Amino acid sequence: MRTRLATPKDAATIARIYNQGIEDRTATFETETRTAEDVLAWFDGLHPVVVTEDDDGTVIAFARSAEYSSRACYRGIFEFAIYTDREQRRRGAGTAALRELLNIARGAGCWKLLSRVFVDNEASRAMVASLGFREVGVHHRHAKLDGVWRDVVVVEKFLAPIALERTSVVPAAPGLAPREQILRQLRSDAPPAGALTLEQAKALLEGKQAPDGELLDAAADSFFASKVHDATVRARFVELFRSYAALSPSAARDVYDALFSRLGRLSIALDLDGFYEALFVLKQIIGPTKDGARASDLGIHVPRLLDWMRQAVELPRLMRGRISPGNVTTLLMSLALAGAESEEQKQEVAELAAEAKERHRVEPPKAVRPSVPPPLPAAPSAAGPRLFDNVEPEEVSESELEVVPEPEPEPELLASEDIIESDPTPPPPAPPPLPVEAAPPPPPPAPVVEAKPKKKRAAAKSGSRPKRSRKKAEKKVETT
Repeated sequence: MRTRLATPKDAATIARIYNQGIEDRTATFETETRTAEDVLAWFDGLHPVVVTEDDDGTVIAFARSAEYSSRACYRGIFEFAIYTDREQRRRGAGTAALRELLNIARGAGCWKLLSRVFVDNEASRAMVASLGFREVGVHHRHAKLDGVWRDVVVVEKFLAPIALERTSVVPAAPGLAPREQILRQLRSDAPPAGALTLEQAKALLEGKQAPDGELLDAAADSFFASKVHDATVRARFVELFRSYAALSPSAARDVYDALFSRLGRLSIALDLDGFYEALFVLKQIIGPTKDGARASDLGIHVPRLLDWMRQAVELPRLMRGRISPGNVTTLLMSLALAGAESEEQKQEVAELAAEAKERHRVEPPKAVRPSVPPPLPAAPSAAGPRLFDNVEPEEVSESELEVVPEPEPEPELLASEDIIESDPTPPPPAPPPLPVEAAPPPPPPAPVVEAKPKKKRAAAKSGSRPKRSRKKAEKKVETT
């Protein structure tokens, strides 16, 4: 795919693609289709229209700009819209058209592009956000589409060098190309560069789609001119360097060379904050360590990373401030492992990680693991034949045999003396009385048991019943 400025010859194709968007009811409040003659009115010589062509030259997407307001004070604000052929969506054609429109509109005097997107149009919102547009807010019930109120999100992006107008360090020089203005701002005496300047540099790279060594050096110098950056500015530096590295493999190597050469001028012991800041940006540029295409370019820098790791590990533990030696060591471990190309390098990273943990009490990242762990001592195996390998029969004790897992875990938890006491065949020489240990003392007598002795006591007191019983007994004896 490639992008170019649209011409009146493209009007019919643009109208066809636009009508598809109208029919889909997902991108515009318009309900009436357009003709090629309607589209010709867009070519007013002030507001550019960009198209994206497929490899065979077919127009598959377009991005147009239009007047935002007729008031003179708003002449530099353009509205924009992007539409892609229904059969060519999800290929990045619309993104490419809008990216080109950003560059061309800036040259046409536009200082801001804005548009409105349906709240539920997640694909379009994600696409404009990827190009640096911010969501200003939501217009609730902005208009009706097919009789239904719809909400829209307002998105905008500044294109003009606002920072140049607010400072006297780099005065605005008429006639300078945008690239020259960006370079002058990056090289200014007020480091670091602002977020807007970095966005412009990124847009310039994406528009050219070609490496620019002068721009890379200016951006790297601007980054290292300050030890600590604002979170927004740091993120813009990361985006700029990543965009440059994505141009080609050689461009990625140029980014690493530029950053590593300047990082080597810093002292870990004297500038922990600046060193950590640079390492953090490097880590963000590389992204996940699974990204082999980017991580492989670090290979030639691994020896330097390992040397910095040794220096960081040797720093005193009490040397703490905003950034500690442990913080720097952790980042160095991740970078060194990402670029390690040999098992020896990975093993060295693992050894330094162990030293860092012992000296600075920092846990290494999960990614810092040697690919070949050190051999562990042989443990008894659960399999029967392997238990007796290289072991004489007389050397295997009863306790060693009990290591083998049993179906029921209780026997493994018994102590040896418990096993002896539970065996009935060899009685102990002096066993304690079984009644005492086997059963608890008898409970207090039940009420029924206590009732009998009470009756006996009552009989003993009266003294009448025993006499009667004797007489009866005597009579029985006489009769017999």
